[in-house]
Amino acid sequence: MLDEVDRYGTLLTDNEERFSSNNITFIPFTMSREELQKLYFNSYRRFYFRPKMVFRRLKKASHMNEVRKSFQGLIALLFFLSEEIMTMIKNIDWFPF
Repeated sequence: MLDEVDRYGTLLTDNEERFSSNNITFIPFTMSREELQKLYFNSYRRFYFRPKMVFRRLKKASHMNEVRKSFQGLIALLFFLSEEIMTMIKNIDWFPF
């Protein structure tokens, strides 16, 4: 299996505890780490912030405490998104000539 990995990209670690959806452990030759992180972030946001998912989460909340925790998570995510957007803006080449 490791021969296949070497053919298609770079394995960053062989520590199995790091293999999860939250850690980049393999980078294909055709992509950068930043591209993978951006794709992960965008797919997570597009899936979990569909109106259907938001309403499902709120409907399952049986106590006000769960609604409060969900709201706190939303605030934390919005803060994270604002940092990501600011980083993207800073990286724009405003004067390409």
